[in-house]
Amino acid sequence: MNMRIANLACVLVAFCAATTALGQTLERGEISGTVYDPNHAVVPRAEVTLSSPSTGFERTVPSDDSGSYVFTQVPAGEYQITVTAGGFAATRVTSVELHVGDSLTMDITLTIQGQTQTVEVTAEPEVLAGAAEGESQLISAESVANLPLSGRDYRDLAQLSPSAEVVPGLRGGIRLGGQQSDYTGLVIDGGDTTNNFFGEFFGSLETKNFTVPLDAVQEFQVVTNGFAPEFGRSTGGLLNVITKSGANQVHGSAHYYYRGNDLSSNDALGFAPNIDRQQQFGGALGFPLVRDKQFLFLAVDRQAQHGPLITKFGQDVHGVSVGPPYNIGDLSQLEGPHQQHQNLFSGLVHYDYQITPAEHFSARSFFTRNDTDGFTGGNGQNETAHAFDDTEHFDNQGVNTVFTLNSIFGASKVNEVKLLISAEKRSRHPNGDTPAVFIGDTGVFGQEFFLPSNNDNAKLQAQDNFNYVFGKHDIKFGGDVDTFRDSKDIFVGWSRGEYFFNTLADFKNNNPFEFVQGFALNDQDIFKANTLDPNYQTGLGLYWQDKWQASPRLTVTYGARFDQTWNPQPQSGIPGQEVYVGVGPIGPHGSHLVKPPQGVPNDHEQIGPRIGMAYSFGSNRSTVLRAAWGLYYAQTPPIFFPTLGGSKAGTLFCFPNPTFPCLPPVPSGQPPGPPGFPYLFPSKLPVTVDQLCSYTVVLIGCPSVIYVDPDFKNPRVSNLTAGVEHRLGNDWTLSANYVYVHSSRLRTGGFSTTFWSRNVTVDHYDQFGRAILVPFTPVDPTISFFGNYETASFSHGNYHEAVIGIQRRLAKRYQFFANYTLASNKDNASSERDTDTFFGSSRRREWLISPAASR
Repeated sequence: MNMRIANLACVLVAFCAATTALGQTLERGEISGTVYDPNHAVVPRAEVTLSSPSTGFERTVPSDDSGSYVFTQVPAGEYQITVTAGGFAATRVTSVELHVGDSLTMDITLTIQGQTQTVEVTAEPEVLAGAAEGESQLISAESVANLPLSGRDYRDLAQLSPSAEVVPGLRGGIRLGGQQSDYTGLVIDGGDTTNNFFGEFFGSLETKNFTVPLDAVQEFQVVTNGFAPEFGRSTGGLLNVITKSGANQVHGSAHYYYRGNDLSSNDALGFAPNIDRQQQFGGALGFPLVRDKQFLFLAVDRQAQHGPLITKFGQDVHGVSVGPPYNIGDLSQLEGPHQQHQNLFSGLVHYDYQITPAEHFSARSFFTRNDTDGFTGGNGQNETAHAFDDTEHFDNQGVNTVFTLNSIFGASKVNEVKLLISAEKRSRHPNGDTPAVFIGDTGVFGQEFFLPSNNDNAKLQAQDNFNYVFGKHDIKFGGDVDTFRDSKDIFVGWSRGEYFFNTLADFKNNNPFEFVQGFALNDQDIFKANTLDPNYQTGLGLYWQDKWQASPRLTVTYGARFDQTWNPQPQSGIPGQEVYVGVGPIGPHGSHLVKPPQGVPNDHEQIGPRIGMAYSFGSNRSTVLRAAWGLYYAQTPPIFFPTLGGSKAGTLFCFPNPTFPCLPPVPSGQPPGPPGFPYLFPSKLPVTVDQLCSYTVVLIGCPSVIYVDPDFKNPRVSNLTAGVEHRLGNDWTLSANYVYVHSSRLRTGGFSTTFWSRNVTVDHYDQFGRAILVPFTPVDPTISFFGNYETASFSHGNYHEAVIGIQRRLAKRYQFFANYTLASNKDNASSERDTDTFFGSSRRREWLISPAASR
């Protein structure tokens, strides 16, 4: 006789949802607990079965001599647990929700067998994190599906995490735990989905556009502190995302959203909407191919948007004409609205195959494309002082695929093999082809200086994760190899040249204050000279961790991760006589002169020990104390390295004056007139870099020296997290957390906007602590270099964060959470894309209040 008994008092289900991926691999979870009899004595050798009726998933393990059981590497989803033992009624717990990164503890008390053959209860999941040591935020399926997202990009929801900030501007990423956005990781279905070259997310280079259909995102985790050693190459934190799968029941969705200027009014300043028409449409469908065996899930998202990009110069330019090659009768013709569009597409396919009860294979692939015309180079304005010919046509597209095979060996061993393959192409074409003109008080027209540009990337990641459970220990170990390939990379600065004028009056009088032009050496075409050969950045990571259930209330985790990084090397020689390396006052252990370093150091010293604990106490374990500490490392984006070298091309920076005009002469065959605007020098020179200093055209001069310090290392942080969480009734929790992060080996210099000039260095400090600087003196005083610029890792920072939060789990159709964060961040690091981090000895104090609620 079967009897359903709801809310049975003698069945104790202690259900604690953790959120730091400490008992499982990447995108999966873990369920563990102890089986008791009615007298609270342990029940050994009980048969515990975990199953999912929606997919046919089923796994059985015995409880050990201490009554404990554990299911490792379990896909996120809804399950039921059935426990049978001699002399006891079978007990089935339904509606067991396992989220990404969860480590759930479920203790089950059996009843004596009698007339009741089967006892069935519904699990009531708590939001209390009983086995978590770090800090994270789960963005559930309900949040992804129901919270408003105008851009349909799930990553915008990461801002609901108290430690997350979005860096202003289209180029900015997500900063987690006070660290630079360059070092935030993105893991989708267990695969590393970051673009190494730029330190940005795959498919979103310089823009914040969706790359995965929103209807395909099941849920994700924002992990800011205390993450497990499977996760590597990130110092700030990561987004851990899983996508949806098919099931036995057919399910799907469809959407269409329209936004147009006919539905919008002008803003408070009287400006019309910057979007004339935006259409978003798509859908998703999941279904079985073979019931309980094979499943397929499909999803697409499409956005078509266009609207005006308005050019408005800072001065009245009516009546100002510009001759060949511009042939502009009146500069005011460049003002006004110009049509700008952004077309986005993303499609995803997810296939699952339960080969046997012990083997599961999955393949997930998504394609993304961003086609934008009128792109403003990551600035994101809809009204600008730049003419439309100073914008670009931007096309970023790529494919990202992950294959996963999970194998179970007996009741205590699980292995996961994963392979990620991704490829991405970014083409950037100028909307103008004339030399750029910058007028300080007016605006800019002509070809953007960094165009045209191209960047093709590919990534191959192979990883293996192995779990072995025995007694009170849950051991996991494994590793991965991550190889990133950069090819067809073309970046030609000022290929069409650029003239700079202080004022509109100077422009009318042909009186520039600066002229800049890129050129190639060795009589090569300028684009060929600036095209990189294929180059690679490779990372190798190994890890080991033990999760020890020291007592029913105390969980201790300890382990370590070891990483190595091989960086791309310069493809031509670095010129120069001597340069400063090191840091601090001049001396053998401080700043000192050496011949220019010719390579980029690899980093083989990334050892990251990690330890954490969680202790629960109080009635029904209503309070949990947590602490975690670890060392974390991130890879430096290769964009900050001089991979081209210094012997193929250069850039002329020319500052004319009455005695030295240094402007391009009037070409032969042209009507006589003053040299300069709009003429150019030749874009290639028949000399080598060694001959450049004595070249006949003296104004070219010697090249700048761009190099990497021989002691360069990847960034490292020491992260300490401590917190307490208390359950208020069945649905509410109150938490308080403190985080201290000490950053070291942060990047100093690198890339054009964050160069660290070594033309001067510190000689000594006076009695007041002031730095006394001395200029760099070349070995040959007859040769003058424009500048010596170094990329190093001498910067550091400190971050303090205190967070108080209250949360209500989703029940009776609503959920709620609110956070108050007080943070202090000081660093002296460089960041070209993280715009809120300052160069030099900067100090930033930040007060952030981040409440959020959903109903």
